[in-house]
Amino acid sequence: MRRLASHYQQMRSAFPDDQLIVLFDVDGTIVDLRHMVLRLLREYDQKHLTSYFPEIGLRDIDVSENQIDALLEGMPHLSDDVKADVISWYRKRYWDSDVMLESHRPYAGVMEVMRWFQIQPGTSVGINTARTERLRADTLRSLNALGSEFKVYFRDDLVYMSPYTWEKKIECAKCEGIRYFQNKGYRVVAFIDNEPANLEAVADMEDAGDILLLHADTLFETARSRLPRTTVSGDKYDIAELASPEDLPRHVQFVWHGVNDRDSLSRFIGSDVQWCEAAVRTNPATGRLVLNLDPIDEALPGDPMELGELLSFCYDAGRSVKLDIMENGPTLGKLMKEIKSRGGNFPQLWFSATVDVLGEDGFRKLRNEFPDAVIQCPVDFMAPLVLAMPEEAQRILSSVTEWGISRVSINWKNLLRRQVLDALESWGYEINIYNIPDLESFLKAALLLPTSLTSDFSFEKQASTDLTAFRARESRTSWVAGN
Repeated sequence: MRRLASHYQQMRSAFPDDQLIVLFDVDGTIVDLRHMVLRLLREYDQKHLTSYFPEIGLRDIDVSENQIDALLEGMPHLSDDVKADVISWYRKRYWDSDVMLESHRPYAGVMEVMRWFQIQPGTSVGINTARTERLRADTLRSLNALGSEFKVYFRDDLVYMSPYTWEKKIECAKCEGIRYFQNKGYRVVAFIDNEPANLEAVADMEDAGDILLLHADTLFETARSRLPRTTVSGDKYDIAELASPEDLPRHVQFVWHGVNDRDSLSRFIGSDVQWCEAAVRTNPATGRLVLNLDPIDEALPGDPMELGELLSFCYDAGRSVKLDIMENGPTLGKLMKEIKSRGGNFPQLWFSATVDVLGEDGFRKLRNEFPDAVIQCPVDFMAPLVLAMPEEAQRILSSVTEWGISRVSINWKNLLRRQVLDALESWGYEINIYNIPDLESFLKAALLLPTSLTSDFSFEKQASTDLTAFRARESRTSWVAGN
């Protein structure tokens, strides 16, 4: 992925006005067809009331989808008649529409890589596949179903299918696919395929000099020795190796989570992240507002940082503050008084609280006092309702927004996050994604283009450019609620 990233940047610099395109093969490159093989073998058992394949798993499938006979040869418990019957049944089914739609699965990370290219200016993603034209509709339906949760969309005119009969003249078809996109005015940046023979054929084309050839080192039928010398081979799609912070969408707001102590504040102020998030509570020992994520049952040790100190530092540094309100009652009143006492020094404010902490009355008070602020609440508890009863979920969310809530947040670790994000976005809500654990997850979340992302930026795995060196972009400082 690093080589692809550098080559893409070189091509973008060399041809700033050209329409660039990155081409992907499908089977063995985008789609991991082991899932389809596994599903059909188990379906055979189910349909025929047999138990030939009860223990087979993905790791046992070490041949391509076309080599089912070789896979069965390694199963001595099957008779020749059974093998022949399984092969015959399998070959009648494995390109059926329902099988493609229900059993095709993408390789981990490939959708995020394609999404990254699709959101780059003047850049497209194309498909160059050996599948025949008769499979065009099913291929588009299947790929777009796989891509929907990643916001990846495949256009019909950017899909080249083989004009030849099944499994015939594949290398010729791949070269013709390259020319198809070139004739449409695209400059091909890279071509990714799992078959060495296909990459060899493209390398031999007269006008393939600028095309980076990438080998998806998965399952393949042709000899590895046929890989061109300049081919880059890899077995992982790692978005963290492809994308750098400067490439991330410029309209997404980034928030530094957990600035509840002076060490965290120092790291935040030393970065170029515009927003920080702090958890606000009342210190029962002093009655003053302090920054602490956990409930305070006794006197805090040392010298806890107070809210006023954070506000002063951020104001002096020209930074913006997101306050996570952990308690209602006196805490909310003191918080509003503290901010109002500063005479409007914080035109950029953002409040976050759960519904059970503030309730309708608390949210309405915040909105009345700070009409231009972002007011947010997490809605993870509604995820099952969003999927099962979307109309009821919309009704509840509509009621909540009348309290003054202008943004909702979703936990990145919520297993239903992608479906919920799609629904919330289609309903017109601003969305914040929080609890992002690492750099790869952060980049994946950014590619979904939420309104904002909240993270502590203490990722163990760092990109070549330090994530704490984000530029404070104009779009993150010139906003109003509902933007």
